[in-house]
Amino acid sequence: RYIKHVSEFTGKTDNIEITFMGGGEPFLRINAIKKIVGYIEEAGIHGEYVIVTNATVGSDADWEWIVSKGFRVTISADGPPNIQNKQRIFAKGSRSTSGYVEKRLTHLGRFDIDVNIRSTVMEVSAKSVDSICDYFQEFSCVKTHHLEPVSFAGRGDAHRDVSEDEFYRQF
Repeated sequence: RYIKHVSEFTGKTDNIEITFMGGGEPFLRINAIKKIVGYIEEAGIHGEYVIVTNATVGSDADWEWIVSKGFRVTISADGPPNIQNKQRIFAKGSRSTSGYVEKRLTHLGRFDIDVNIRSTVMEVSAKSVDSICDYFQEFSCVKTHHLEPVSFAGRGDAHRDVSEDEFYRQF
């Protein structure tokens, strides 16, 4: 249906870009992602793929498949363990997400892949921001790093220790 939609909208289907993200962790549906990529390949269409993930799930083999297909990878991770484990928790409340992210970044460093990091900043002090940036420089695969202010309409509301206006001014 997607290919039909693209064809009707643009008149072309020789080159398709698909981003797998949002609505949950895409690696929880890796088999569906593999089927979609397989379908694109079988149809003889040049596919370009992006995955936006928290890097806490997926086997090494799944990640190596992502690398082999030339996916562009963005990992949502917030910094060193003291920040990551405070800001990003598993659905059942475990706060040990940093170990999974470190394992994944170390593993991806063995391949010719550029990883983009997207960090949510909840503490805007220079010391905190420096620690976030310095931490990701330790991983050879990390090529870009985007810092984004927390949304006070979302999870930032529970962590607010300054006014929203003051936070964004400092950011």
